Amino acid sequence: MYSILKKDDNINLMYDTLKNEGVFVIPNYLNEKDNKELSDEMLKRLEKSQRKYEFGKCYRGDYNSIFKNDSPLKRVYDVAWMKKLTAMYKPKASFGDCVFSTHDYVSTDKWERQAWLHFDKQNSLKFFIYLTDVEEGCGALTVAPKTHILGKELRTKWSSNEYEKKRRLENTIQSELEDYEIHPIYQPKGSLIVFDTDTFHKGGVVEDGKSRLVVRLHCK
Repeated sequence: MYSILKKDDNINLMYDTLKNEGVFVIPNYLNEKDNKELSDEMLKRLEKSQRKYEFGKCYRGDYNSIFKNDSPLKRVYDVAWMKKLTAMYKPKASFGDCVFSTHDYVSTDKWERQAWLHFDKQNSLKFFIYLTDVEEGCGALTVAPKTHILGKELRTKWSSNEYEKKRRLENTIQSELEDYEIHPIYQPKGSLIVFDTDTFHKGGVVEDGKSRLVVRLHCK
């Protein structure tokens, strides 16, 4: 199972958990007011976004668009503990390389790439926030704790072409996966997931009538 930590836990505990497991979750990281303000901001940004996204709407912003003006997005992510954890865990990373938000509400039978267990081609540390309650059928982020060591090994070994051919890990490393547990993260709105993207993970399928609004900060 993935580790549950608290907002006020010691930064060293967060660091050790990331090093050992590749992921941890802080349920209810945002209070009701902060979550609503951030949700409203992201919905406005999503509405203006012209990026194509077959599962609903998506938004991508660079560093300046995140932190230029005082906003809920800045208040949530421009915080000392996230910067310190990033510096400890991934010293060469750029904090807040980009922010990415999706509102998944389109039910489709073409979820293949979204729902494949994979690690990212470019490694980063992500601070991933659920802005709506995520239960079964809402497209929960799914993770395999402790796979980040193997993920790093494969990422550094595979060429770009190999990655594209082998990224569907359920098919390419089926026997190795038997050593790990894979868990969907069902948590309420305002919950924060911090993970190393070498950790095997995937998005879930959003069922008809359900949705998921999320935002994540990439540090790479």
